[in-house]
Amino acid sequence: MRTPGRRRAAFTLVELVVVIMIIGILAAIAAPKVFNASKTATDNAARANLRIIRDAIDTYAANNGGSLPGQGGSLPTDLAPYLRNGIFPSCPVGSSTTVNTNSVEYVSGSGGTMPTADGTTAWMYDKAQGFFIINYSANSASGSGAPYSSF
Repeated sequence: MRTPGRRRAAFTLVELVVVIMIIGILAAIAAPKVFNASKTATDNAARANLRIIRDAIDTYAANNGGSLPGQGGSLPTDLAPYLRNGIFPSCPVGSSTTVNTNSVEYVSGSGGTMPTADGTTAWMYDKAQGFFIINYSANSASGSGAPYSSF
């Protein structure tokens, strides 16, 4: 039996619907910003890993009379002393389901032109000229729109 003057404290259906609608609108506004931040972070990681590897290549060449790494052995092995904990950085972009993210394709170019990405490995290294690129021809996911291979 209810006592007069006493009401049960509860939300009405209309109040609940309004709150759910407000939460939905806020989520719709925030979701694209979160996804864009993820794409930008991936691009920044790719650039940072490239910078680390390219710096290690330059340091190796400076310490070895100008000769480039990877001539007789593997690039990751040659660069290990110049990388933090000797770990070769992985490539954060590309098809990780079909390509090992640490794999390096060795090419020998000439004429000062950079190799063309073919997507068969994560990284591409020109042993003759020292060019090191991301072996992925798709365009950057963030705002620049440049191909990953041009980073």
